[in-house]
Amino acid sequence: MNDFNTAFANIDEKAIPNDEKGAANGVATLNSSGKLAQMPSASDVGALPITGGEMQGALKLKANQYGGSGPADEKYALDCQNSNIVNVNRILTADPAGSASEGWGFQREDDPDAYDVIWASNGTLYFTPGFKYNTPPYPANQRVLATTDNIALTNYLRQEYNKLKESEGTPTLNDIINGFGFCYNDSSNGAGLDGTYLTVSGMLDNKYRLQLLGQYNGSNWLAYRTRNGDEQSWNPWHKVLTDNINAAISARHQYTSSSYPQIYGNGILQLGGDSRNEYGVVLRSNGTDEANAFRPSVNAGTTGHLYLGVANQKWRAVFAQNGTIQTSDRNAKHDITDLDPEKITAFIMGLKPSSYVFNDADSGRTHWGLISQDIEELFPQLGMTSMDFAGFIKSPKTEDYYEDVPETVTDEETGEEKTVTRKELKTRTVEGEYIYSLRYDEFIAPLICMVQRQQRQIEYLERRLSASESKEEAK
Repeated sequence: MNDFNTAFANIDEKAIPNDEKGAANGVATLNSSGKLAQMPSASDVGALPITGGEMQGALKLKANQYGGSGPADEKYALDCQNSNIVNVNRILTADPAGSASEGWGFQREDDPDAYDVIWASNGTLYFTPGFKYNTPPYPANQRVLATTDNIALTNYLRQEYNKLKESEGTPTLNDIINGFGFCYNDSSNGAGLDGTYLTVSGMLDNKYRLQLLGQYNGSNWLAYRTRNGDEQSWNPWHKVLTDNINAAISARHQYTSSSYPQIYGNGILQLGGDSRNEYGVVLRSNGTDEANAFRPSVNAGTTGHLYLGVANQKWRAVFAQNGTIQTSDRNAKHDITDLDPEKITAFIMGLKPSSYVFNDADSGRTHWGLISQDIEELFPQLGMTSMDFAGFIKSPKTEDYYEDVPETVTDEETGEEKTVTRKELKTRTVEGEYIYSLRYDEFIAPLICMVQRQQRQIEYLERRLSASESKEEAK
């Protein structure tokens, strides 16, 4: 009871009009000086339960005492009438800015003198963060719901009020793991921007953020951008979807160490550069750069970087209106010398033309050609190696396999890091096995050289024969 007396002994008389002084539900009487004049009797103690419960009209303090304005009988700074006080530090009524409205205030754990206030006025629900009594300037009121259109549901720039999950310890801006926000078209957001900002990050130490935004003014598109690691700036917007075929579409997705989207399984679809940053579009047959089977793009406009098939993944058939065109510019070559007719003749005469049927052929048709292994056996006889004749191809055989790769990820629910195992497609060389091929166009020059030699021999023999016949006729 001494605590009760102390609590009301210093109530300022001007805070309680004379017409409201006196008995308060039989609990106590305040005299003209605002002092407690009458102690409650034993039968009246139950009017103010000590252990909690409902307080029915037990106490009202005028809002004017805390900086509010307006008629004293329209609003109150503290109103416990017809309210359950359960896990709420304080109930505030009155707009902190001074308008006649009522709201609820919740004491903040990080600052006991500050309250987050929810209040309504004229069909609009407001949220006022960090309000303090008699401590101007008062925080701005944030509209969260209204009967009118074109309002912000929340201000995405005020990230401290849209946290979905935080790390342990003292919260800071960089500790935000996930957040969200909605914005509308205004001068700060730019014309035509009407979308949803999703702020997402994974590991807390990288400080990256992701935002998605839709644009509706003129051309419809969906774009995203990421936050720089220094937390000071944003990367440019990248359009990922658009209904305007003339609009540029750009996207980038980083998967492990390769900066391109990948589809794993029987093959890989690669959009963007490979690990050497040379190709724009690659359909990969397996996991290595050397096994890229289809690369219809080049590095900075250079030639000689396009592939249609590789040793381990050949094209079955190529149909074309015209034949292939090969580079034959003297300026593109060096160490140009004439072929040795005798060496070429020995090479051509050492070839073994054969007929054969492919093991995996469907038609069963007979082909005419050469066997690459036969040419390999011919080289030592002529003092040659595979480096002396590019028409001979011997490529190491490769095979695909999946390797378990550990990866550290962050649990979205707990924020804890854990190690998981994923399958990564890779390629390895089969020891001691090779795939043999031939470039038949490389045989054209040796054949021409041999034909020219034979032609010279024919002409020489014809001249000798003609001279011999002339002598016989002269006899």
